[in-house]
Amino acid sequence: HGAPMPLALASFLVDFLSEPGDIVTDLFAGSFTTALAAELLGRRWISSECMAEYVIGGASRFENCQGFNQLLVA
Repeated sequence: HGAPMPLALASFLVDFLSEPGDIVTDLFAGSFTTALAAELLGRRWISSECMAEYVIGGASRFENCQGFNQLLVA
C-alpha cells in the first residue's frame, strides 16, 4: 500500500475511541493497520478492502493470530 497509516497513530485512535472487546470497523482497510492496532489492543475488528493485493498483503500480519481465517470473496 502506498500510504499506510503509522501503527502508533492507529493504536492511539483505537485506544482512545473504543474499549477492549468493542468492534472496530474499517471500510477502507488498505494495509490493515487499524485492524492490527485493534488486534493488539484486544478489540474485535471487521475490515473490508476492494483491492485483493492489499487484502493478501494485510493478511500476512495476522497469520500467527489466534482464530486467523483468511476468506477471499471475489
